[in-house]
Formats: sequence, C-alpha cells, structure tokens
Amino acid sequence: MARALSRKLKNNGKYSEQYRERRRKNNEAVRKTRAKERTKREKIPADIINLVKENYFLAGQIKVNLKNLNDYLQNADMECLRQSEEFDIDKLLRDSDSILVKYKPSSA
Repeated sequence: MARALSRKLKNNGKYSEQYRERRRKNNEAVRKTRAKERTKREKIPADIINLVKENYFLAGQIKVNLKNLNDYLQNADMECLRQSEEFDIDKLLRDSDSILVKYKPSSA
C-alpha cells in the first residue's frame, strides 16, 4: 500500500475502520482464492483417472471398428486394399492391442 494512503488510514497510530474493513475483505478474498486452488489441485488426479478410462474405452472402440472393417474387406473381396502398405489393417490391429495393454486402467 502506498505510504500516503497508509498515513491517511492511520488515526493517531491506530488503523482506521476503513483500513480494517479493507484488510478483512482482502483476507477473505485470499482465503477464497486459496480454497479454490486447493479444490482444483485435488480434482486433477480424478480427472487423470477418468481420461485414462476414456482413452481405454476409445482404444477398444477403435479395435472393434478395425475388426469390422477387416471382416468387411475380406467378405467384399478387397484383399488388395486390406494388404496395401498405406492401409495395413493387420498392423493397425496389432497396434491397437499394444495401446489397449499400455493404457489399461487398473480398475477396468
């Protein structure tokens, strides 16, 4: 606080009522801010767990969709597309297996 303002708020060596009210409001604002930050910090681990579970679920969905696509391509006699270098479904299926193992949540 600026010295001039500080001097105005003092009244014969004691702080004025206005100063004490400003300090009270500031202290209250600090408490609220710190409580909000604490709540935010405590929420992060739960968010991480939820994101890992969602990631695992989505990886499973990818695997199911790849299997369906593989079956479709085999039944539609599109083996040349299924084995092309740009679109190797077998490799994608292997990769999806490794992703499922890597991101498997402990409680799933």
